[in-house]
Amino acid sequence: MKLKFKVTEQLIKRVVLWAIVVALVWIFGSVIVRSYGSGHKLSNNTLLDDIVPMGIYKEYLDQYPNAAYPEGVDIKLLPEEVFDTTFSTKDYTEEFGLISLNTTSEGYATWKVTIAQAGFYNIYIDYIPEIDRGTDIERRIKLNGEVPYDDLENVAFQRVWGDGGEKIVDVTGNEIKPRQVEIPTRRVAYVRDTIGYVTEPYLIYFPQGENELTIESVRETMSVFSVHVASKEAYPTYQEMVEHYEQQGYQKVSGEVTAYYDDPESIWIEGEDAVLRSSPTIYAISDRSSVYNSPSDPVRIILNSIGGPKWSNPGDWITWEFTVPETGLYNISLRARQSTSRGLFSTRKVYVNGEIPFAEALNTKFIYASDWSMVTLGSDTEPFYFYLEEGVNQITMEVSLGDYGTQINRVQQIIDDLNATYRRIIAITGINPDKYTDYFLTDRIPNLLETFENAADELDDIAQTITEISGEKSSETASLETMGVQLRNFVRRHRTIQQNLGSFSTNISALGTWILTVSSQALTVDYIMVHSDDVNLPKANPNFFRGTWFGLRAFFGSFFFDYSSIGTTELNEEAPTIEVWLL
Repeated sequence: MKLKFKVTEQLIKRVVLWAIVVALVWIFGSVIVRSYGSGHKLSNNTLLDDIVPMGIYKEYLDQYPNAAYPEGVDIKLLPEEVFDTTFSTKDYTEEFGLISLNTTSEGYATWKVTIAQAGFYNIYIDYIPEIDRGTDIERRIKLNGEVPYDDLENVAFQRVWGDGGEKIVDVTGNEIKPRQVEIPTRRVAYVRDTIGYVTEPYLIYFPQGENELTIESVRETMSVFSVHVASKEAYPTYQEMVEHYEQQGYQKVSGEVTAYYDDPESIWIEGEDAVLRSSPTIYAISDRSSVYNSPSDPVRIILNSIGGPKWSNPGDWITWEFTVPETGLYNISLRARQSTSRGLFSTRKVYVNGEIPFAEALNTKFIYASDWSMVTLGSDTEPFYFYLEEGVNQITMEVSLGDYGTQINRVQQIIDDLNATYRRIIAITGINPDKYTDYFLTDRIPNLLETFENAADELDDIAQTITEISGEKSSETASLETMGVQLRNFVRRHRTIQQNLGSFSTNISALGTWILTVSSQALTVDYIMVHSDDVNLPKANPNFFRGTWFGLRAFFGSFFFDYSSIGTTELNEEAPTIEVWLL
């Protein structure tokens, strides 16, 4: 028997309707299922790629292609050993048992330093900032009367900031951040790139024998306890550190042990309880995006996290203090969010009690995610263990460009080259060239097409490297690819150069914007957990229903909340009122 199947318009509508319903149910169901995930991740720390210096710094290093990197050297230069100076000493014997050299905003200090083996060395300074105008301290570094390269003309040394009191609560329960104050704190800092393109400390070549090292003030005041000429900064790998743990007999703590800040009953350290930071613009912030924020409120302003876009500049750091109940090996996890740089990751250097514990800690990655994540510091396969002694400890996280540093430096070099070429072109054509005139640019500007072709190849390689580093294709590489395409069009049809000078200039500017975007390494921290490996970490995000309920409370609560009273810390009905007219 042969069945007949008639396709009607009504049948088609029903099939389409059911397909839409099934798709919506599937999408809705998948969202609900995903909301029950833990949100736990490893930070995928890796060893930093080899640093490729660019520009003047590279030219300086290339002058000494066979120079050695002596090991085990740390020459300490004290204030009383200064050879020539305009500064006076300052007594810190009561605080640190030391005498310092009070380097004011003008003047210099010179030490004689004897080098047993010629080669490249780092310089680091033990100092304490003095109260002045509140900006970063800057110094010029000279060797034997000369600045070795331009980057040493202005070397920055940071001040230390913190809360100037407890947070303020207004009459409706909103929290107001306390004022930020400078906290003079003794620090040790390497002479390094202020911008952050070169992620390791600067190298300086010292000839064998007696040399003169000069620290010259540019601005602000700091007291110097010692200046060190030391071997190139180097750290053991995590595997080497594990072997050291075994040799020392260090054991992993167990029994669901967690560290705390000021409440032994708490299992984490609140991000907003950071004790020190490098800038007054880094302070506690309010985030109402999740009911799992600690603490949270759907309507009120609660200072419950720290960081965000304010903590994005290379070199900026935050320090948290915590107490561990027993000595041993701990894991470190953070409830954090990096939701600003799609397709990229933010990088942090991790210091434990002021020191980098191993090389991988220089390259801690927080990948993009729209939601919060519970990130445990570790490789791509296992968490790291950190040795901590019973009592008070510190963890510091510093913004770094990490693996992006070299690529950003390469793009900056391309921008410099293309800007120079653009200026040479408009010197011939003017800003508004006649598109029908042949200016013979390839004849009048040597190596013009070669410059364009080399830059295009370099940009393609950078875009590919960024994709490999990030693990995925990012929209941020579009500016690199667009410029590469235009440069290749110029090579193929060089008479179109003068016709597209406007877009050429725009694309160069876009490369500059790309540098600013990738250099912005934002990260928001809700809380930090220092814990034994048998602790069950909390979920990073609520499930669909809890999240929806929190959103509904926030929506309806906004109709009844008195926003006009935000910031009012005292109600006084008898106080005089004024009427203000805005025209």
